Amino acid sequence: MSNYKKRLKKEAQSFDNIAAERLASGKLPDIRRNFFNPYFYNNIWRNSNFVREHFSTSIDWIVMNLQKHKIESAIEFGCGDGVLCLEIARAGLNVIGVDISPESIRIAREYLKSLPERKHLNIQYICQSALEYKGRIGSMVCHGFLHHLPPKALKDFIKKVSQNMRTGQVLVVVEPRYDKVGFKNALLIYALRLALPNHFKYKGAKANIIKDLEDIIKEVSEADKCQSEMNNESSSELILKTISSYFNYIEVSYTNAFYDKVIGGIRVNKKDEDKLATLLKKLDDIIVKYSNDMGRNIRILAQK
Repeated sequence: MSNYKKRLKKEAQSFDNIAAERLASGKLPDIRRNFFNPYFYNNIWRNSNFVREHFSTSIDWIVMNLQKHKIESAIEFGCGDGVLCLEIARAGLNVIGVDISPESIRIAREYLKSLPERKHLNIQYICQSALEYKGRIGSMVCHGFLHHLPPKALKDFIKKVSQNMRTGQVLVVVEPRYDKVGFKNALLIYALRLALPNHFKYKGAKANIIKDLEDIIKEVSEADKCQSEMNNESSSELILKTISSYFNYIEVSYTNAFYDKVIGGIRVNKKDEDKLATLLKKLDDIIVKYSNDMGRNIRILAQK
């Protein structure tokens, strides 16, 4: 077994463990379900309103671009437990979700079976690695997947996709910019955490502010790569450069300055939580609109 396949096996196991833990803790793989789950003490999955506010911008952007280009079928690589696949199918498209985690695919399939609307949704889930996928690849969606591919695998995958994609089909990508997180991001997150009732216990004026900011930078950039074996293998710059090498048309935009790192830790009453969820997301969107360097996610639309 090659070193890459050994690492891929560990990657799959990591996401199996994550998926099983989240399922056991009551996570629902659906942004349309209402819930409050205190298990996720500093995470958007604490509150379904947080989830909708966080994902709506990117999901709407993905669906809009698929529809604008008259795409009827798409494949999502790194689909996880199927959250995005559901929304693409609900928009009327046929979708195939592919992931290396057997547990994630099992959860996605079981949740789909539980939905009364399932007969109106055309979704197929496949457990397989991206480079080993043998099916037809047309228009494609990647949401937080490509940064898990090592540089050579990233190049091989994008090349394979571009060679199989017909004129008019699209590649729609949302990936984190862990390599671009800096002092301004950390300072904004720190200020909001200090200003609002929060589960964090910063000491304000008596704190070691530099250390606090350094800790936030490590947290937001996921410097410890604790999620999985192959987290942060390829930077956002490398992803953009690689896609640009194989596609004729590229559009780039940015999103997500701070929202997901602040909202889950808020500790106010339910009514104010809902108001803050909307207010902070609007603020996040406006900040990134005028300061692209604050965007912690890159969005790439590529077309042959």
